[in-house]
Amino acid sequence: MKYGLRDSVLASPSLDEKFAAAAEIGFDGLEVLVPRDFETCHLWRPGGIEELREMAARTGVEICSISLGAFSRLSFLAPDPGMRRTGEKILGEAIEAASGLGIPVILVPMFSIPVDDPLTPPLIEGLRRFGEEAGRRRVCLAIETNLGAEALLRVLDAVGLDSVRVYQDTANNLMRWGYDPAEEIRRLGKAIAQIHIKDTDRNPLGQGRVNFQAVGQAIREIGYDGYLVLETPRGDDPEAMARRHLRFMKELV
Repeated sequence: MKYGLRDSVLASPSLDEKFAAAAEIGFDGLEVLVPRDFETCHLWRPGGIEELREMAARTGVEICSISLGAFSRLSFLAPDPGMRRTGEKILGEAIEAASGLGIPVILVPMFSIPVDDPLTPPLIEGLRRFGEEAGRRRVCLAIETNLGAEALLRVLDAVGLDSVRVYQDTANNLMRWGYDPAEEIRRLGKAIAQIHIKDTDRNPLGQGRVNFQAVGQAIREIGYDGYLVLETPRGDDPEAMARRHLRFMKELV
């Protein structure tokens, strides 16, 4: 098992300092966020990819994933054709950058999938088209959605690619739609590419409504041995909170 955190969990003003802090605390990896104004991200800055490569090499902290936040409102299901074209541009360039940096997972957020019709053609066709390119480049597109496990498995079956899998979150489905996190993990099994660890209502781990004992058991049962990635509140002392949450994860699994 490896342990990572989203770069937003740390309060350091620069990404370089976040890599250093993650290393000092003892994390294996850092998830790099791509904000709405995506061109400010290192992946799109001149020389930024080399800077990321150097930060990871110098600190020994892997870039475990890219969180493509900018894609959420620009997905294959966006109502405006121009927005969809921008989203496709971002996703395609992110796949190329991830491949060049050896980043194995891109979190692809899609929280507007119609629950009553999850196999809508634009979704399946988009995931298949970009999933094929990701597969050629040895990158996994891990979709984080509003769907439960049953619907997600139907989507993955329709796409039919090992390079399109699920980014599971221990709190999202419980908070928003009432799914049991441990049971969702069991149902998804090997379809899970990576896991966000967080509790409900922006609580520190263990102080919300997630049954982490059951979650840990489910993770062990499916044989998952990838990254557990913190998506937790900073608190008054972000580094101390991150240390505490790292200990929590290591005790969890």
